[in-house]
Amino acid sequence: MTSRIIQSCLFLAFNVCVLSVGHATASQQTTCVPEPQAAPSWTLTTNGCKVWNDHPRADETVTWSGSCFRGYAEGLGSLDWFINGEFNMRYEGALRYGTRTGPTTVVWSNGNRLKLEEPGDNSRLIKGSLIAPNGNHYDGEFMNGWIFNGYGIDAAGVVQETWAEGSRLDD
Repeated sequence: MTSRIIQSCLFLAFNVCVLSVGHATASQQTTCVPEPQAAPSWTLTTNGCKVWNDHPRADETVTWSGSCFRGYAEGLGSLDWFINGEFNMRYEGALRYGTRTGPTTVVWSNGNRLKLEEPGDNSRLIKGSLIAPNGNHYDGEFMNGWIFNGYGIDAAGVVQETWAEGSRLDD
């Protein structure tokens, strides 16, 4: 049975590919295939600040609204990521020496939002919410960029699905 609330493929800890959040049928499922990526490295923003990029791509550009300190993005601001010149996603939060720190919000071009209490390091559970523009949302824990423990809740506040250790229990 297809997940009605969360139909997502979350890969990568920061560059998350959310295919859709909402009601879907099996015929509407989409396979999440990551684009070819280089090894993790520093990316230079358009204003000359370095930011850590877990999955750099040759066709991306990054803007930073905050300040630079010793060449690194620093403090509160937003990072906007563009693929082939098209807006892809925005990170809102704090950076320290070009790396994410503290509470994080990621907004994608399709309107989906991911709010995390902290950015995490891919090795532990991070509490957060994945919210669709229609009000459907997943509240719980994420690990390695994947939904792990929590609940899919529709816009009316009714729990529609339960997740434990990365698997949906009510299929």
